Amino acid sequence: MPPAVLRDKRRGKSKVVVALSTACVLASAVAIQKGLPVRGATCVIIHSDDAGMFPSVNQATIDAMEQGLVSSCSILAACPAFSEFADYARTHPGKDFGVHLDLTCEKDEFRWGPVLGAKRVPTLVDNNGFFWRTTKEVAKHAQMAEVESELRAQIERCRAAGIVISHLDHHMFVLYKRPDFIRLYVRLGLEYGVPIRYSLTPPALDDLDPSDQECVKAYHEGLELLRANWMPLCAANDMENYQVPPELKRSYYLDLFNHLRPGVTELIIHCAYVPEGPMRAPAVERREADTRVFMSSETADALKRRGICVLNWRTFRQMDSIKQN
Repeated sequence: MPPAVLRDKRRGKSKVVVALSTACVLASAVAIQKGLPVRGATCVIIHSDDAGMFPSVNQATIDAMEQGLVSSCSILAACPAFSEFADYARTHPGKDFGVHLDLTCEKDEFRWGPVLGAKRVPTLVDNNGFFWRTTKEVAKHAQMAEVESELRAQIERCRAAGIVISHLDHHMFVLYKRPDFIRLYVRLGLEYGVPIRYSLTPPALDDLDPSDQECVKAYHEGLELLRANWMPLCAANDMENYQVPPELKRSYYLDLFNHLRPGVTELIIHCAYVPEGPMRAPAVERREADTRVFMSSETADALKRRGICVLNWRTFRQMDSIKQN
C-alpha cells in the first residue's frame, strides 16, 4: 500500500499532502490487463510522467496507480523527490516503472540539475548550474558525449535504487530535438533491452519538427531499427491533453476514448496535487485534474463500455513479442 502521507521536509515542518477522496475504481469497473488481449483489441497504456519531481507528484502518482487507472509511470532521477519515489518503486516490483530521461528543468521557483553534477557536464547546464529551461537551449548547447553520460547516469541511478525498469521515455520530448539525440535514445533502449516511447504515428509538431529533415530521417531509421529488434511500438501517443484546461479534462478524455483505433495508444498524463510552497509541479491545476479524472469510476466505466483494455509496458512487450513470433 502507498504511504499514508508524504512530507515536504524543505518547509521546516511536515506538510501532509492530502489524497483526493475516491473509491477504488479498478476493482469494480476495469482492471489492468493481466493476460494478453485478443488480436485487434483497442488498448491504452495510461501513463503518468514526472514521478520523483516533488512529493505532491509522488503522492498523486501512487494514488492513481494504487486506487485508480494509471498503469505505468516514469521517474525523474535528477529531481528532488527521487529517493522518496524510489523507495516506493523498489518495494512494489509488480508495478510498471520507466526512466523519464531528462535534460531540462522548466521550473522557475525550484530548479534541478544533472545527476553527474554541473562540473562534469557543463554544456547541459545554465550559468547557475541547472538544466536548461527549454529543449531548444539543450539542442543548441549540449555536447553529445555529455548527453550520453548523463542519460546513462540517470538510468543507472534508477537501477542502483533497486527499481525494475520497464521502459524509457523522455521529459518534454527533448530527445527528438536533434538527430544524434534520437539515435542515442534508440540505442539506449536496445542496449538496456527495454522498450522506448516511440510511435508509428509521427509525434506532434511541437515534439518533432517535420521541417527538420535530418530529425525526421533519424526518427524513421529508429522505427526500422526498433522493428528489427522486435521492440513494441505504440500506434500513437496522446500528449495533446497537457494543454487542456482543468475544467475540460473530463470531456477531452471521454471524447478521446470514442475515437481510439485498434492497437495500443499511450495516453501520457501528469498526476499531481496542489501543495503549498515552491515545490509545485508546472501546470499543477491541470495535473490535479488528470489525477481526478483517472481516479474516477466514471472514467473506468467509460473504458469498460467501449471495451478498451488497459495495459502496462510489460504486458505490451510480451504481447508484441508473441505477435512477431
